[in-house]
Formats: sequence, C-alpha cells, structure tokens
Amino acid sequence: MGLRSPVGRILTAVLGGALLFTACGAGRSPEAFCTTYQEQKQTFLDKYEKAERDLAKNDDAGAALFGSLAMTFEMFGDIVAIFEALDKVAPQDIEPDVATLRDFFQKQIDDAPDAVKNPAGAALGGLVSGLAVAGPWKRVGEYVTTHCGSS
Repeated sequence: MGLRSPVGRILTAVLGGALLFTACGAGRSPEAFCTTYQEQKQTFLDKYEKAERDLAKNDDAGAALFGSLAMTFEMFGDIVAIFEALDKVAPQDIEPDVATLRDFFQKQIDDAPDAVKNPAGAALGGLVSGLAVAGPWKRVGEYVTTHCGSS
C-alpha cells in the first residue's frame, strides 16, 4: 500500500489533517470558548442559587454565617476551575488574560491561611493584586461580550 493507493491517500489526508488540527491549537476558538463559558456559567449559577436558597431557609444565624463562609471558599475553587476550563479553549489573543485571572483566584485560595494571621497585610495584598488584574479582567469581559453575546 503506497501513498498513491486510495487507502494511502486517505491515510495521508487523515494524518495530515490531524497534524494540522493539532498544530492549530485544537479546540482553541471563540466558539469553543463561548460554549465553555456558557456551560460553566450556568453550572455555577445553578449551584450557588440553590445553595443560597438553602442557606436562607436556615433559622440559626451562626450556622447561616458559617455556611456562607464555607460557600465563599467553595466558590473560589469553582471560579479557578472555570478559568482552568476556559484557559484550555481560549484563543491565543485572550488566553494570557484568562490564565492571569485563573492564577489570581488560585493565589487568593493559596493565601487564605496567611490572611487569618495578618488580615491587614492580606487586605493590602488583595487590593494590589486586584489592581494588577484589572486589565485582564476588563479584556476578558469585553471578549465575552463581543464574542459570546453576554457577560
């Protein structure tokens, strides 16, 4: 079976197409990004709207406060997961900003234990970090609005 046989030509075309698809960053497109964004957003909203309703039913203020704090920490983990999923499909023009936001939220989680020891330092560090991601946050928001039709 040489490359001139019909099977050889098909095999060459399939392998060539697979290599081209891989070289072009398989799955990195505005469409893949928007689909992932919409799916992740809906899953997040569904999860936390239900959790919020469940917390509102709790008559014990202390338990509700503890539940709210726990939910906040869980949200940060879910936000990191959202940005990880988006980073895998983000087109090259927006990928660095998506990665920056993912890393920002992961750092917030990583720094949480130190915030208990030094709340003032954590607040200042959070402010500086927040300012540092203002540009990426704006660009990702604009990208979502432009390409995905929503925010």
